[in-house]
Amino acid sequence: MLKIHQLFFLNTLALFTGTLVIASIVGYYTLKEMIIEENINHLKRTLELVSPKKALNNDSDHYVKMIHNQTDYRATLFDTNGKILAESNIDKRTVDSDHKRIEIMHSTVEPYGVAVRYSKTFGEDYIFVAKLIPFEGDVVILRLGVTVQSVMGYFYQLWIKLAATFALFIIIALITAFKISKKAQYDIAQITHYLHEISAKNYMAVLKPQHFREFLQITLLLKNLVKKLR
Repeated sequence: MLKIHQLFFLNTLALFTGTLVIASIVGYYTLKEMIIEENINHLKRTLELVSPKKALNNDSDHYVKMIHNQTDYRATLFDTNGKILAESNIDKRTVDSDHKRIEIMHSTVEPYGVAVRYSKTFGEDYIFVAKLIPFEGDVVILRLGVTVQSVMGYFYQLWIKLAATFALFIIIALITAFKISKKAQYDIAQITHYLHEISAKNYMAVLKPQHFREFLQITLLLKNLVKKLR
């Protein structure tokens, strides 16, 4: 059976460890959603800035490469049926045209088409935002994309810093709890020693708990009992 000070420390350890784990998991997904949402908004703002730009000789390939060079985002131009007209990061002939891309479908009926999905072309997850724009006297779809991995690098750094900070507070709290448990252990040891002395009929034994009011109250009761035993 565990002693009181051991129960106190172990319960405190379990409480703080559980709090750290839960807070880390919740913080992980909350921060991840916040960073992805922030990057979606940044892609939208970038689309608004680059969509009015003119390409050299209305060349669609030059247009998407110019956007990529200025923003470092993957830029793709589609017609409204989902056919690829230009691609900044790869030969467009190697990319399958697909009108069922979520962001492309949504961009034709909403101000922006947004998707966080796996790109078969590059084999990794992307954040995509697409928008209808005028180009060469026609209406086309401009899509900007950024890899999830590239934006998550900052997220991992931030999450690790927050988790480390929280863990530091937990460690400080555990050290404090350990010191409190040692004080409780000391007072309990004093009472135990006093009871041993009384059982040996040493009624003049001294008992002075130093840390907890509850133990002081027990001390007073024990001393009153000793007076009756004399």
